[in-house]
Amino acid sequence: MEARIVDPETGEALGLGQRGELWLRGPTVMKGYVGDEKATAETLLPDGWLKTGDLCYFDSEGFLYIVDRLKELIKYKAYQVPPAELEKLLQSIPEIADAAVIPYPDEEAGQIPMAYVVRKPGSNTTEGQIMDSIAKQVSFWIFIEIHGLTPFDLRCRYFHAI
Repeated sequence: MEARIVDPETGEALGLGQRGELWLRGPTVMKGYVGDEKATAETLLPDGWLKTGDLCYFDSEGFLYIVDRLKELIKYKAYQVPPAELEKLLQSIPEIADAAVIPYPDEEAGQIPMAYVVRKPGSNTTEGQIMDSIAKQVSFWIFIEIHGLTPFDLRCRYFHAI
């Protein structure tokens, strides 16, 4: 099995630590979608590479890290923001029980990351505290808007579109 990380726009191979789309090629890769030539053409290249749609990178030891699905990325100005990374950071804050990040339409930026956050029982953390915590851990151009800062509720669930 061969694997490589490529720029999803150009198909150019990327180096270690650079994020791009994971492509796979080998004898166990599918030959196509039954009855769906369009999907096959979009996913499988003539030279056998399968475009997985996963945003990934290889580290210096050759380990593969999956960051997010390409179709889930939030398009903020010229940047692509992986919501799963922001969700992981939010969920690492001790006062937060759960969080979901979705794209929110913005005339200037295209989309902005919108976070829905559920606080743990007894937490009094504020939107400002959460945003300050996240700002210390991400690139300068990434920010989030907090919406729906709520106390913990067992009925609260969220779903990403598949």
